[in-house]
Amino acid sequence: MNLNKNKHRWIMDKKIEGVPGHPLGDVVLAKAIAEKLDAHYPGHLWAVHLNDESLGGVAIIRNLAISFMYGYVLKLSSIYADPSLSCVVTAGGEILERATMARGPWDGQYPAGADGVPQMRMLH
Repeated sequence: MNLNKNKHRWIMDKKIEGVPGHPLGDVVLAKAIAEKLDAHYPGHLWAVHLNDESLGGVAIIRNLAISFMYGYVLKLSSIYADPSLSCVVTAGGEILERATMARGPWDGQYPAGADGVPQMRMLH
């Protein structure tokens, strides 16, 4: 196993590469955010995208059952200052509430609409 923190990381014979603007630390943090969301709101279709500090330093959290275009933006500095990731749980809950979905496990039903998301941008 070859491990070079600046350029590549090998995970179970699959090579993950850092690219400009998306260092390998982003993969680890995005995974931690997704796992935290799934622990509090299981079964939901969470997607997490990160841009490092050179590109604005934000995490974008989306629920793909609601919309693939709209989500919740958190500054990475807020996430780093919150080791329990409670800000992530709050963001996930806010997304669910805007779509009139219960904070909890996903029941498999897609929302009819979401506050702030144009109907044409909904997935159904």
